[in-house]
Amino acid sequence: MIQVCSRCGTQWNVREQRRYWCPRCRGTLLEPGMTAPPRPAASMSRPPVGAPAPAGKYWVPPTQQGPVATPAGRPQARPTRLPAGYRWIAVRPGSPPAPARRRRPLGPTPRYAYIPRWGLVDHIEPTGSSRQGIAGGAVPSRILDRLLLATIITLAITSCTHFLRYALMVYNRGALIPRFVASASNGLVLISVALAFAVMAATAWFLTDWMIARRAETYRDLGFDDPRSPWEIRVLCLLPIANIVGIPLLLLELAKIENRWYRQYRNIMWWTVLWAATWLLALVTWVVRDSVTVQGIADNALFTAIDYAVAAVAAWRLRRVYEGFTAPEGHHRAVRWLAVESPQGPVPLDADRPDVPPTRDANSGAAVEPVGTEPAALDRDRVVGAW
Repeated sequence: MIQVCSRCGTQWNVREQRRYWCPRCRGTLLEPGMTAPPRPAASMSRPPVGAPAPAGKYWVPPTQQGPVATPAGRPQARPTRLPAGYRWIAVRPGSPPAPARRRRPLGPTPRYAYIPRWGLVDHIEPTGSSRQGIAGGAVPSRILDRLLLATIITLAITSCTHFLRYALMVYNRGALIPRFVASASNGLVLISVALAFAVMAATAWFLTDWMIARRAETYRDLGFDDPRSPWEIRVLCLLPIANIVGIPLLLLELAKIENRWYRQYRNIMWWTVLWAATWLLALVTWVVRDSVTVQGIADNALFTAIDYAVAAVAAWRLRRVYEGFTAPEGHHRAVRWLAVESPQGPVPLDADRPDVPPTRDANSGAAVEPVGTEPAALDRDRVVGAW
């Protein structure tokens, strides 16, 4: 559908929708099928001298053709013929607008019945509290830390001696080894195992004392006594197999009342998994042990070496847990992720499809052309010099 500007005479292809203003000169667009009247050569405010008297009330220039508008009504449009060499051509209408994507419902507005506590926790120590200096009984904190380090080293050495013994057994399948080499490997295994058990026993005892003193001091700062008695804590910490559940339970209770839950939960869970794997490997080694055949003895050495290696990793993780309780507040860097505005500005929902309006209501009565642009004038349809 073509509309002609009454001011500049430009023909505009408006497709299916009627428009009223010319995008170029802001003149009035005529109705479809009407053409702009030709402009007079010069405006004349009054009749020239010697001109015949007009038949009506108003004077009409002799050069103007067609009916003249009067106060009683509008002029009747009269289609004009195009000059020679010009013709009207049909333009295929544009494609229909794509259907707007439906937005998913946002759901109910979140409401909190209490103040959310999912942010960082600012832990303020009570006045006169000495929990940071508690090491457990009469043993200072640095001694306990060195005991844990010694436990890690001795367990690693014990695992290496068992791996060395297994390697000698594999080598002995094809060649003989001297007697003193075999005796030395057996002696290293016995000494390392005895030293590892001694260091582990001392570390377990002193860490249990630390647990009792730490819990008592923490509950005392809060104004009440520890609900667990000292003998109950010793049973949960020192009884084999039962300490797989007992020690994590006591540590999690301590982390919760000291507001260290978010920082210590993962370390405690990792240590629990490693400690349970250590006991599981020990039980498997004891069940499948074979001290009669050479292959059975070699398998025992291999399983024992792996078990001590896992125990060393568990001791390293236990040291991380201990440092998490004894380290001062602020020693560990806390990370908090915040949502910030993009440097390019906010991204709209339909950024990948700029031609589609955001809602169906916005599409009603809109042009087929892209949003924010005016329909282009067709140069091939413009009749140059017709007026």
